[in-house]
Amino acid sequence: MSKRPHKWRDVAWKRAIIDGADDFVGFVMKKLDDKRDQSRDITGVAGMELHVKDSDTDKGMLVSDAYLNVPVKGGDDCNVACLVEQQHDHKDDFPERIFNSWVRLRASRPERRVTAIAVYTGNSKDINHYEENCLECEASLKFNTFHLPSCKPEQLREDEHPFACVMYAGLLSYGTEDNAALREKYALEILNMTERRGYNDRQK
Repeated sequence: MSKRPHKWRDVAWKRAIIDGADDFVGFVMKKLDDKRDQSRDITGVAGMELHVKDSDTDKGMLVSDAYLNVPVKGGDDCNVACLVEQQHDHKDDFPERIFNSWVRLRASRPERRVTAIAVYTGNSKDINHYEENCLECEASLKFNTFHLPSCKPEQLREDEHPFACVMYAGLLSYGTEDNAALREKYALEILNMTERRGYNDRQK
């Protein structure tokens, strides 16, 4: 894993979304969660993984985005492309990445409904659409977003939903920069919080 904070944060976000998929969907995609078939597990979408190269440098390091299959009541399952913009400054190509991920997922799974969500962190702008046109051919996508900087730390801290702890940890992490002592302090605070609430090992 890269020693640079923005790289290990990227890996951490992807792992949190994959490992805590049930809680992630329940926290950030409530409309989809209401339609979920709770008797079946949320799983990853095979074949959508991007190449991941472990490296201690930034050069050439790619981190998978999260692609989920969410079981829906009635059997009409939904695929979700989950992308995290964890840069402090918004990248202009991020909405295009959301669009391309949605198109790629839609093309590979034509039998499934497909949606997308962007989790914005740092000081990134909350943008929920992408448009492009070429010689009178137009395409656009409006996608779900969760804007972490708009959340108040105390609200996330008091929210007893398991994924609120993940969001709280992410919000605190961006204030630590490279301060290892502060990161350890926040980590202990979050671990103590989850222990008090009796979360199981999967949720931790």
